Amino acid sequence: NNTAGLQITPLRGLMHGGYTIRLFGLCFRELSYIVTIDEQAINGCEFTLVSITCTMPAIVEGRLKIRILTESRQVVGETDFLSIMPEA
Repeated sequence: NNTAGLQITPLRGLMHGGYTIRLFGLCFRELSYIVTIDEQAINGCEFTLVSITCTMPAIVEGRLKIRILTESRQVVGETDFLSIMPEA
């Protein structure tokens, strides 16, 4: 589920974080954006004109909204991510 063509890989992951996510599908005209997961900013992302790569932080379980915003807080795109609890 995405807005304006924004896609994410992987589509889901463990809630403990520590893995790489890649956002793509849009032409990023700037080399600096704000990436948020349920309104919390992710630090340390790498930006290119075709993708944004971030390390997923520890997050809550469930369907989460990932947004890309400009420095002036305008939404560029958004997509959903499914956070799952690892099996015991």
